Amino acid sequence: MTVDFNDRQAVIQEDETIVEAVTPEEWETASDELIVINQMTFNYLIIAGVFLAVGVVIGLAIAGGARGSDVTIELISTAVVQALNSPNVARAAPTPGPAPLVNVSVDDDPAWGPADAPVVMVEFSDFQCPFCGRFHQETYPRIREVYGDRIRFIYRDMPLPQIHPDAILAAQAAECADEQGAFWNYHDLLFSNQQDLSRTALGSYATQLELSIEVFNQCLDTERYQQEVSSDMQAADSYGIRGTPTFFINGRPIVGAQPFEVFAAVIDEELAKAEAAS
Repeated sequence: MTVDFNDRQAVIQEDETIVEAVTPEEWETASDELIVINQMTFNYLIIAGVFLAVGVVIGLAIAGGARGSDVTIELISTAVVQALNSPNVARAAPTPGPAPLVNVSVDDDPAWGPADAPVVMVEFSDFQCPFCGRFHQETYPRIREVYGDRIRFIYRDMPLPQIHPDAILAAQAAECADEQGAFWNYHDLLFSNQQDLSRTALGSYATQLELSIEVFNQCLDTERYQQEVSSDMQAADSYGIRGTPTFFINGRPIVGAQPFEVFAAVIDEELAKAEAAS
């Protein structure tokens, strides 16, 4: 199958999932067995596949009995992500060259590391996002252990309430924990207990950390940090962020729960630049 992307074509082998760019001259000599699909039609095919996957998930959820709307929503969102990330979905060859730098504000959000560190890493995340959870279980501890006081790490909120209905309240709860100097411990508890971010559970995590539950409850129930969380969400939108987790390392974007080595490569480059400039 061949996908037409304006002045270049991406050829997908019938028996493989490799996408390669071909020139117009090569296209002229291509086999007559290749099927041409314009970009708009191709996009519609992808969308149709996603909705088919969603329909299957909904049907399975209904057939399996009422397990709660939150479970169904999470299943649907997972199915959509899996459909879009399927190895059989053709994608255009990536545009060469580094992504442009983004001037990201650190705001006044929770942070660790020296304020004058040569490398600043900003994360936009969602406490109910499974990919954010994967990053914080598998990669985040290594970043903190390896780079320690050589970088400054800032956490900013980007809850996705359409698919993660408990994410906004969890983000506000973490801000309330920050009032009592316990943001990072509370942050770790939330990512370790993503299966239960109910209002009751949020209070129990505060109790587990021996926070003043009266102060915590007053903070959370009055939505003291609703505007703070909304401000982070608006900032994320202004930076063009469309999913979580998304990171900026000295303005260089990294999207998704990438392996430690991906982050380490960028951090090491930025540390080397700072050392060379000093």
